[in-house]
Amino acid sequence: MPDSRGSVRRAVRHRAWIDFEDGSPVRECLIGNMSDTGAKLIFDAPTRLPGFLVLWLSQDGRAARRCRLA
Repeated sequence: MPDSRGSVRRAVRHRAWIDFEDGSPVRECLIGNMSDTGAKLIFDAPTRLPGFLVLWLSQDGRAARRCRLA
């Protein structure tokens, strides 16, 4: 099945953290691939994600992006 995404995805293995913006502790994940318009997040256990979240690209949250679940 061909990939119909508009941007090419590159395989990566990068630690990241999810901030649910609800006061709960940030949760670690792994970025499995990424493009200019999206990323695949990998978790150790099944995780229910909200419609919007903040993806921390550094552990201190200085490099972060607000994301929409697709």
